Amino acid sequence: MRGWLIEKRKSRGLTQAEMAVLLKIPETTYQAYERGTRTPRISRAKILAKRLGVSWLLFVDESEFQELSLGMTHY
Repeated sequence: MRGWLIEKRKSRGLTQAEMAVLLKIPETTYQAYERGTRTPRISRAKILAKRLGVSWLLFVDESEFQELSLGMTHY
């Protein structure tokens, strides 16, 4: 479960339904984000993070972050 996501949403006085409307997704999809059973695509994570004032990287689990890092070229 993504407790931090629930806390951020509630601290802004928003319901799950309101978050879903803001993100233009079904409420059940947003609920799955909060439960941690579904991870938003990067584009949606960035929108959600901006609305909540957090880094979109919070939505990326460690294994996905490593995959992203491997795809980057270091100079």
